[in-house]
Amino acid sequence: MIYVLGFIIFYVLIIFSFFLGWKKLNYKTCKRYTPSVSVVIALRNEESQVKRLIDNLINLNYPKDLLQYVLINDHSTDETHNLLLENKSENFKILNMSEAEFGKKQAILKGVSLADGDVIITSDADCSFNKNWIKKMVSYYHNKNVKLVAGPVVIENNSGIFHLFQNLEFLSLVGSAAGAIGQKKAIFCNAANMSFKKNIFLELNKYSSKIASGDDVFLLHNIKAKYPNSIVFAKDKEAIVETVGAKNIFQFLNQRNRWTAKSTSYSDVDALLTSIIVFSTNVVGLSFMILSIIDVSFLSYLILYLIIKSIIDLLLLIRVLNFFDRKYLIKWVLPFQILYSIYIVFIVIYSFINNFEWKGRKYSK
Repeated sequence: MIYVLGFIIFYVLIIFSFFLGWKKLNYKTCKRYTPSVSVVIALRNEESQVKRLIDNLINLNYPKDLLQYVLINDHSTDETHNLLLENKSENFKILNMSEAEFGKKQAILKGVSLADGDVIITSDADCSFNKNWIKKMVSYYHNKNVKLVAGPVVIENNSGIFHLFQNLEFLSLVGSAAGAIGQKKAIFCNAANMSFKKNIFLELNKYSSKIASGDDVFLLHNIKAKYPNSIVFAKDKEAIVETVGAKNIFQFLNQRNRWTAKSTSYSDVDALLTSIIVFSTNVVGLSFMILSIIDVSFLSYLILYLIIKSIIDLLLLIRVLNFFDRKYLIKWVLPFQILYSIYIVFIVIYSFINNFEWKGRKYSK
């Protein structure tokens, strides 16, 4: 039982640390700072998103002579490439990957290498942006020490228990990532909304072709290792990017499988420690559930566990959900605690024994 208590205590300390980090996110920005910017987005089989994406990008509020869009077609088998070529707007650079190049990592590498901007912003084809998104993301670079800006991402609103769980789980990750950055212990970010200096990317990019995902996290870890105080989080509502959530449980599990698979290649101590503590704490929760079924005397331990975990989670989540205008999710924190422990343990085990698919390609561990 001493080990169980230890994991719970460490979990409480980590989440409390994220809470303090979230409160510290109050960086000075400069609205008048306008460096040259390239927005880099990789696309594969996104014919349903291309026109909406381009319209959204065209309407962004930033000096046109300082702005470039680099859209990379990753061997799409639908009409994505043709739709991209139909766009005659200025400032767009359309790239095709060669036969020797494939996958999002190589697409981003190609796009950044051929981009003209000093600051790179990455996102995804299914994302939507506030018109001042670019202004907000680059305003942090007036501080010459800043090398990477992680931006806030939210899943679009949808009804149903599945989408409520997905939304809450996703925002807990975003809030934890932001809190860790606030404590100068960055652990992960989301490529759907991140930016970095082009020269830093070319200096520190060490993408491994053996790992399908991680174009965001591994770059963050490399920058953190060499420039530990150079990463900030854009805690600004106008910097929020909205993305599309998984449409069904199979897409959701496949996506989380892909995210979990890259964690085995982490070398960052903070990321590894957080992953271990979070997983172990949820193992404790699942164990109490199983033991309570076998022996009712364990039910009191389960209830105490749920109360402690819900309180510390709410300490961070109330502030995160308020920032993202998702306060209606607060009432679901306690009901989802049991489901979350089952889900976390399952997805970790599932990721070790199953391969995953991304954009029509199958990847093995």
